[in-house]
Amino acid sequence: LDAPEGGLEAVVRATAEGTLLPPSPASVTSGTLEDRGVPRLITAFYASGHTGELHLSRGKVRKVVYFVEGRPVFAASNLRRDRFDEFLIRRGTLREDDVRTVAEAAVRAGRRIDRALLEAGLLDGRRHGELARAHTKELLYSLFGWSSGTWRITFEGRGLDEATGLDVFPATLVLEGVRQLPLDFLRSQVPPDLRLAPAPAPAYELYELDLDDAEALLLSRMDGTRSVEDLVQEGWLQAQPTYALAYGLWCLEVVEDASLLVL
Repeated sequence: LDAPEGGLEAVVRATAEGTLLPPSPASVTSGTLEDRGVPRLITAFYASGHTGELHLSRGKVRKVVYFVEGRPVFAASNLRRDRFDEFLIRRGTLREDDVRTVAEAAVRAGRRIDRALLEAGLLDGRRHGELARAHTKELLYSLFGWSSGTWRITFEGRGLDEATGLDVFPATLVLEGVRQLPLDFLRSQVPPDLRLAPAPAPAYELYELDLDDAEALLLSRMDGTRSVEDLVQEGWLQAQPTYALAYGLWCLEVVEDASLLVL
């Protein structure tokens, strides 16, 4: 899956198109989050350009991310606190009693809560769209800190029906998500002595990345001669944003481990 020619995105594409050769699709369209985290899986789906579902499990927790043409459009969870009504109540958007009544009826009927609230007149179309997108982003970001569990990919096309109109470019989504991760987690994912260099076949072009001036400067210094800790010591950014940028760009396959490249 980590071969330079194609990698996981090629496997995702070939599985969706039915052209994957042995080993079997079941063995190559699933794996563990210890080996590949959610940000990298989002990059793989984007590079494949396909419509499908990313199923994630950790213990009894189940979450699903829906993609349309490689872009995440919706997410769902089996945790009550991840439900749309709980999201609204935390934000104080609507009266709790009104939300609960409609939400419980929607759950019993197997319907999406946000659409039930829209039909009940508790949300107008514009506000519904804004909140549904914010809720989807919150669910996605909650997955970025998962370092254990399993993932599985299917191609049922359910994202075409579930889409919330999420309009965030995948690279921006990944960078926003990793910027919120704590330093301890980032250090567990990015070895301090890791030297990063430009990837020979990046999943994203540099102009597609939403970087501020300091981040762009740090990216220019990821030339294979400096470790991540060296970049921290240079002081362009504090430790957390430096590790977050390194992790984000690594997950986006804009930079790679310099020891694996012929520089």
